[in-house]
Amino acid sequence: MAGYQQATDWQAGAMAMQEAIAAWHAEQARWFGAPRPNMCMTAEDRARFAWAAASHAAHAAHIRRMPLPEAPHA
Repeated sequence: MAGYQQATDWQAGAMAMQEAIAAWHAEQARWFGAPRPNMCMTAEDRARFAWAAASHAAHAAHIRRMPLPEAPHA
């Protein structure tokens, strides 16, 4: 029974970590995608920000879909 509880705890912790990482990427995507009217940006800067926003959004989606490894055996 203790082994089952450890595996359950491990999975809950892994899921929480996975969501925290995905949430960080989602926040970065939001930040990079937000308009900046008071900021002078070149077309190259705007392209870099757009790329960063898209990249972070893709990472957030990928991390949320990624299967978790099996819990280590107790």
